[in-house]
Parts: sequence; C-alpha cells; structure tokens
Amino acid sequence: EYKICKCVKNMMLLKLKKSKLDNRSLYSSAVRLATKIRLIGTIPMNSFSGSRRFVALNVAEKPSVAKEVSKLLSNGQARHRRGQSQYNPIWSFDLEIRGQVFQMEFTSVQGHICELNFAKEYQRGWSTLDPAVLFTAPVLKCVPMKKKPLADNLKELASKATHLILWLDCDREGENIAYEVVEICQAVN
Repeated sequence: EYKICKCVKNMMLLKLKKSKLDNRSLYSSAVRLATKIRLIGTIPMNSFSGSRRFVALNVAEKPSVAKEVSKLLSNGQARHRRGQSQYNPIWSFDLEIRGQVFQMEFTSVQGHICELNFAKEYQRGWSTLDPAVLFTAPVLKCVPMKKKPLADNLKELASKATHLILWLDCDREGENIAYEVVEICQAVN
C-alpha cells in the first residue's frame, strides 16, 4: 500500500508566497517539508540494492516547479542536465534527511502523460458508428508519440531510484497525473 502526499507542492508555494524570509530560512523550511515528504509521501521502489545510497526520483507537474524546488532544497547547488525530453531537464543534488543522504533527481511532466482511446475497431469514421456502442466499448490507455520522450525519461530515472516523490497539484487532475507517473515508474522498478 502506497501513501501519496498530494498537497506538498501547494504547501511549498504558499510558504514561498507568504514568506518574506531570507534564503536560509526558506532552505530550512524546504528541508522540513522534505522531511515530511520522506515520512508520509514517498513511494518505495523495488530496486533497492542494499547500499546505503538512496536515490529519490522527484516528479513535478511543471518544469518551472522542478527547477525552483530543487534550487530551494539544494540551497542553489543543484546541477541540471538534459533528459530524453528536451523541455523537461533533470536537476540533481544530494540532500541529507534524518541522517540519510539522498541523491535527489528532479524532473517534471507537462500535464497528462497518457491518453485514453477506444479500441481500433471503434475508431473508424464517427458517422458510421452508433454512439450507443461506445458506452460499452473497451478503452485503452496509451502514451501518445509526442509524450513518449517524457515517459522514457521517467522510466530511465525510475530504474535507478529507490524512492519516488511526487510534487503534483492537489486536485483531481493532479491525482490522476500522479497515478500515471506511478504506473510508468513501477513498470520498470
């Protein structure tokens, strides 16, 4: 059974908007939030190798959120590199949480990764199809070609991760995207 902390991103952004604190205080707040995430919002992945090095894959809903949160948690020391998706870079840094050093890998999605389609036999011209049959027609979930680099990026990072932390919007759509990310990541780990 997995626990997903749905409101962490909103908590972080609210704290940043309301705060007039210096960077050190913001860093401390971010570390406290990261500790809460570690306790209630991480999803353990299967490929724990037995070493004491943990790799946490962090997935935000937008590239700008991944960039800002990683800069904040790393105290400006995050390094970035290009992933398989040209619009979603990967931010890396080490973070100590309760005596454990985590290699944090931050990336993002851009909305939904998957889409739903009817089975092939129901995709012929709409004018030749009785709409009533669509109520019982099978629906298939797939990753469209334009989102394939995003999915491949998640798969590559998830294959090396020991934990998954989701920084998605706290609404129904964010929750749906979270399940898409979890499903893609758990397929490889």
